[in-house]
Amino acid sequence: MAEQRSHGGGQRNYHDVLAIPAIDGLTPVYFVDLKLRNNAGDVVSRNFYWLPLKKETDYRALCNLPPVKLKASCRVERLGEESVIRTRVENPSDHVAFFVHLVLTRSDDREEVLPVFWDDNYISLAPHETRELTARVAAGAFGKKEPVLEVGGWNIQTEYQCKALKVSQTQLKAKETLTVTAQIADTFLDGSRVTLLVDGQPVDKKWAWARGQSGRRGLVQPETVATRQPSRERRR
Repeated sequence: MAEQRSHGGGQRNYHDVLAIPAIDGLTPVYFVDLKLRNNAGDVVSRNFYWLPLKKETDYRALCNLPPVKLKASCRVERLGEESVIRTRVENPSDHVAFFVHLVLTRSDDREEVLPVFWDDNYISLAPHETRELTARVAAGAFGKKEPVLEVGGWNIQTEYQCKALKVSQTQLKAKETLTVTAQIADTFLDGSRVTLLVDGQPVDKKWAWARGQSGRRGLVQPETVATRQPSRERRR
């Protein structure tokens, strides 16, 4: 870790103030959560990094992050000509919640409330970490009803609806291929991770985006297709 000092004329000097020791057992992509605290123990600055262990551009391991279900809540305060929305997001799992995206939507049509000014967003949460974030919007920007807080992200489990599910065949033998097609609606604003479960276990996942209302913006109906070869004969 280096300390930066500025001098007259724009000159800057850097001095090493802390050496981070080598860490054994790192995964192919590992995370660094760097926090700076004052004398009272309050966090005054934070940075979150994801770094590859070997090849500089190999981040494929991020695609295999375990899914995380977050807990989130918000409350609204009226301050003059603006509304302040104070949110609380908790990661109750044992895994990193990566690139968490908070969105405020109107409860009547699920459109995003804009413009909105967040004090932070697109954050990452360490296991069992909780963050409180604040958003400011013009008073009345979300109508007469309270806004809805939606939370998504890279490996975040979000709500969606499965309108239809179709399988290519109902009787399988070992090494035969099964194709499952799902019709998805009402995903998170930037899309949801749709997971295919077989006997309660995840076997495949895909991203789907479907927002809007039929007859208004049109109901987007993407298909999620997963193919698997069962290891034993199965009748479903």
